[in-house]
Amino acid sequence: MPIEQTDAVTEDREQPVESERGALVAVLVMVLLGVAGIFAVSCARRRAPPGQPR
Repeated sequence: MPIEQTDAVTEDREQPVESERGALVAVLVMVLLGVAGIFAVSCARRRAPPGQPR
C-alpha cells in the first residue's frame, strides 16, 4: 500500500504568497487613487474662474 506524502514546505508557502499578493494589490490601488486625486485637484484648480486663487 503506497504511502501518500505531502510537501509541507509547499503547503506552508501558498498562504504567505496569497497574502503578499493581496498586500501588493492594496498598495497599487492606493497609489492609483492617489494619482487620480492629484489629477482631479490639478484639473479643478485649472478650471477655477478668474479672480479666484489657483
